[in-house]
Amino acid sequence: NQFNFNVLSQAELLQKANELGISASQILLLKNRYSSIQNKLKSTSENNFENDFENDLGSLSNPNTKFKKNRKFNSNERSLKIFGEDFFNNSNLNFEPNLRNPTPRNYQIGVDDELNVDIFGISEITKKLKVNNDGTIRFPNYGPIHVLGLNLDEAEIKLINSLSKIYLGLKNGTTKLKINITKNRGINIKIIGHVNYPGNYVVSSFSTIMNALYNAGGPNEVGSYRQIDLIRNGKIIISFDLYEFILNGDITKNLLLKDEDIINVRSYICKVSLTGSVKKPAIYELKKDETLKDLLNISSGFSADGSKERLRIQRYGKYNREILIIEGNQFNQFKLENGDSITVDKINYLFSNRVLINGAIVFPGAYNLEKFPTLYELLNVAKINEGAYTIRGSIFRKNLIDYSLTYTEFNLNDILHQTNNLKLQREDSVVIYYKSEIMEKQTINIQGEVNNPVTIPFYNGLKLKDAILLAKGLKYGATGKFIEISRRIITIPNLETDKYSTVYTVNIDEFNYEKDTFLLQPFDIVTVRTNPNYKIQQLVEIRGEVVYPGFYAIESSKDKLHNLIQKAGGFKLDANIEGASLLRLNSDLNSIIKENYKKKININAILSKRSLDSSNNLNQTDSLYTSVGIKLEKVVKDTNSIQNLTLQEKDILIIPKYLNTMSISGAVNSPKKIIFYPGIKYKNAIIQSGGYAANALKSRGYVIYQNGEISAIRNFLFFRKYPKLKRGCEILVVQKGKGLSTAEIIGITSGLISALSIILTVLIYFKQIQ
Repeated sequence: NQFNFNVLSQAELLQKANELGISASQILLLKNRYSSIQNKLKSTSENNFENDFENDLGSLSNPNTKFKKNRKFNSNERSLKIFGEDFFNNSNLNFEPNLRNPTPRNYQIGVDDELNVDIFGISEITKKLKVNNDGTIRFPNYGPIHVLGLNLDEAEIKLINSLSKIYLGLKNGTTKLKINITKNRGINIKIIGHVNYPGNYVVSSFSTIMNALYNAGGPNEVGSYRQIDLIRNGKIIISFDLYEFILNGDITKNLLLKDEDIINVRSYICKVSLTGSVKKPAIYELKKDETLKDLLNISSGFSADGSKERLRIQRYGKYNREILIIEGNQFNQFKLENGDSITVDKINYLFSNRVLINGAIVFPGAYNLEKFPTLYELLNVAKINEGAYTIRGSIFRKNLIDYSLTYTEFNLNDILHQTNNLKLQREDSVVIYYKSEIMEKQTINIQGEVNNPVTIPFYNGLKLKDAILLAKGLKYGATGKFIEISRRIITIPNLETDKYSTVYTVNIDEFNYEKDTFLLQPFDIVTVRTNPNYKIQQLVEIRGEVVYPGFYAIESSKDKLHNLIQKAGGFKLDANIEGASLLRLNSDLNSIIKENYKKKININAILSKRSLDSSNNLNQTDSLYTSVGIKLEKVVKDTNSIQNLTLQEKDILIIPKYLNTMSISGAVNSPKKIIFYPGIKYKNAIIQSGGYAANALKSRGYVIYQNGEISAIRNFLFFRKYPKLKRGCEILVVQKGKGLSTAEIIGITSGLISALSIILTVLIYFKQIQ
């Protein structure tokens, strides 16, 4: 329910409390609480204290309900927190008593406690009995038994003595009796002094001082954490120190509360702030006799980088603030005053006694200058690594006055042999170099007819045949004669020479491995030649319309095209001999010519749409082969014809299928294939493809034949001669601005034409095998 204090009167509020089943004593407490809340309403918003009063009602009707409130204090506005206040600000912490634990046997029974009386053995009975206002419980068939003020053990003895009159087994031990608290009463306590929420509280009878302080929000800004008095019957029975509870878990003074107890939180006497390199920077409260050493113990001491030799303290003097410097030997005696601000400085990041050594060292890193004051002593413990450059080392040094950098070099051999030594300084950095880092890497290169041409590191004593073994030995076609070793020339200063290297020729066929005496030197290049009489098998290929297409071996250097055709069983009936083409592996010269030619013309413009599906295969073949223009029909008629070329390794002879069509592409209105018939003219073919397009350059046109040859329109004055058409050819009509000049066409050599003829030839082949 929501209660509006501006609407309900005090009588109406008390009536609401009666409806909730609150006892008379609790109603009296509620009256006082109501008056306090009316005063708060004058300076605080209405909604907050409606909730506060609702919480009061909940705690009164149920003593075990936690008294909830907003625990956000002014600590968030401070740069430092008061040590201990997190216990009361943190909503994750819970200091409510655990009612599930067994009731302590020294618990004193009070009014409204509910006792569970369990009788077992020969007789079995369990009763839950409430302690009445007169301090008695009423047991069935017996009557009232006074238990008020007794602890559980005392009450248990009294019940055994009383009930043994009706349960005879309690006397001889055949029947037992046990009692426990099943529902404890609420007790009324007062929390006064410097707490965030002072007032009257109804709490569980299991509550302790710490439970009550938590409900009251803990000490406020002025409240003491070190002197919290528990007042019972007008006397201070104990003074509770929160620091002992927080730091040491000391619960000996965290007593159980009793009805009408008063908790008084006094004001602090001395608070100091501790900042800097400590583990727990905070505001701390100190007792009268505690010293600076005690403060450091409470704060868990210095952090790792804290200066432990002296502390700086700011203190409020009589008229001005003061700075005090306290040495480490004074910590035990120095007493702090209220408002002191203690700062722990960080240790300087620089090392006071460090020297560094790195590089070709077995144990690199930082070392103690006092223990190793000289370079020899440092090198003796750090150990020089194998492969160290012993001619020179370096020391990079800081000038400790202005921190400028200086450099010192030394001869490592002199230091190791103690013919010289250097005194080290703080922050010196010694560097020992590896030979491999400052010298060119020495290698041997083996190339030519070896199984694994390789560059290997140079080793003193390495011989020629050792290097050949490291290259996995000679190939089958290698010769041991005329092995060439090229050696660097080391020139004499100021003496010029025109020689690049010294060349040695060795014949390893004349000696065996045991007699190999040729020592190699750094950077030698060993070249093994091929045996001039060694030949490996060479293959050529014939594709297309022959009886047995495939690969064939070249038997001799005299094998020609007609020999390959004979081995393949001759032509099939539908073979187009005139369209035959020969692909030959590119030479470096042909590759250069081809690339230059590609820059002059757009190859893609010559490709018709029907060839695009073979472009991937075309590019792959075009990068390896060039087309050789041949007229195979002349070879068939006369084997002595100049067209009967000598075969070369990996030649590919392609015999296309006889076609009855031709194609027209480029700047025509309807690019297409048309039927070829003897005597068809260039213009007739153009008409069948819809005529010239609007952007056609009529004076520029090409015919590409099946064997890769290209023929262009020739213009002379007012006369124009068109190329002759053949089966399977393609007419390409050039667009305006994209044609070639007559001079460019006339200048195309057979090497240049090869780039175009390979495209058409390969396209025909791929179409035939599809």
